[in-house]
Amino acid sequence: QMCIRDRPEVVDSGIYILRVEDPNGCVATKSIRISKFDFEPEVFIISGDSAISCLKSSLQLGYSSQSNNNTILWQGPNAYSSTNNNVVITEPGLYRIELKNEFGCTAFAEKTILDKRALPKFEAVDDTITCKKLIVQNVLRLQDNTNQVIWTGPNGFNSTQQNPTIYEAGVYKVVVQNEYGCK
Repeated sequence: QMCIRDRPEVVDSGIYILRVEDPNGCVATKSIRISKFDFEPEVFIISGDSAISCLKSSLQLGYSSQSNNNTILWQGPNAYSSTNNNVVITEPGLYRIELKNEFGCTAFAEKTILDKRALPKFEAVDDTITCKKLIVQNVLRLQDNTNQVIWTGPNGFNSTQQNPTIYEAGVYKVVVQNEYGCK
């Protein structure tokens, strides 16, 4: 297709030949390859988990994309920023990746990392064994029954029951751990 213009509009990929002729009849030609890349890249954040916890104090985030030769920018809480392909994070919050492919097209993805580092809430109540009251029970009050409980006490006493029956006076220690490893 022939076009006689100072600034032709090109909409398709191909090899274009530019021919210039000056008033003296001198001709110069140059071939130009023009490629059309009109796809928008996609990017997906990959992580094995979506929460920071007492068991897992850091997470690795990566990405997946069908485009090559990408420039990456990660951003997150507390002015977090990285240009690495994979990042290790230690703070919960919103993380965003910006991917720019070799043609300058940009894609974004976001992932919220939750904070599961809260300590379990419980109350242990003092009680007394007497001549009239030979056992103590129900001294531990938990807000969440999914907690793991470990009691230790005098003469090798140990129990994993929430409220074991206690027959002997002394100092008892209770450790309460939630499903995220916080105790």
